[in-house]
Amino acid sequence: MTAIFERYQRGTSFTNWVERLGYFFEATDVIDPEMQKAYLITLLDSTAFSELKVLCSNKDLKLVTYEEIVQRLQDRYDRKDCGLIQRYKFHNRVQLPNEAVQDFIDAVKLQADLCSFGNFKQTAIVDRIVIGIRDKVLQRRLLCEEELTLASTEKIIATWELTGQSRGQSVKERLGVVRVGRASVGYEDLTKTTKNKRTKDQSNSTCGFCGRLGHARKRCFELKVLTEEGMMDVRAGMRTPKGVIANSTSDDVNEANGSYYWKRVRSVASE
Repeated sequence: MTAIFERYQRGTSFTNWVERLGYFFEATDVIDPEMQKAYLITLLDSTAFSELKVLCSNKDLKLVTYEEIVQRLQDRYDRKDCGLIQRYKFHNRVQLPNEAVQDFIDAVKLQADLCSFGNFKQTAIVDRIVIGIRDKVLQRRLLCEEELTLASTEKIIATWELTGQSRGQSVKERLGVVRVGRASVGYEDLTKTTKNKRTKDQSNSTCGFCGRLGHARKRCFELKVLTEEGMMDVRAGMRTPKGVIANSTSDDVNEANGSYYWKRVRSVASE
């Protein structure tokens, strides 16, 4: 018997297990109540048997009927929460990260059966589906419907998944993550990539102020220090940019030096 029908596992529904055991009794023609009780007790583990003895006030189990044993074990292992707790579980039910939409809908329906909603049941189920669904694009699609019923909600969701609209964009893309090449990166990664690209583009630039290779004039450290200090040295103002000497005539050099000098004079005067 034990090799054919499994023992009861605590933490699972005892009512469902007993119902399956009843079908097994019919299949094996076990109709004697005392024999059914013997099978039932045999299929309990040692802990469940000890609890059964306590539940029956340590009476001789031969004097306890099969129905009484089943009722006491149901009360012990299938204890139901009050309506308030069931409604609390219902109103906090959301779609889990790896849960399919249809599985989420089925779970909401099952939980609603325990809440005694009455005529409000279908409306409550629709509200919980719309609020708890993870796909925000699909959620907005459902919110656009004026008269949303449970049937229309399930039809829209089924059509949404059938047409592949939920797979048109990945979850990361719907949450604002930008895809660059083969890798998905967020805003910070994209900013860092752009900055590195800009730095790489300037690696072959020659500074027009100090004449060094590797940066542009606007990023020159020497020019920045000179500007911050507010120096008004004529010789510093007349300094000839090295980049200009290499590629320009004397007139171009004088024009560049003069322009830079008067810019420095106006800058210091304004300070």
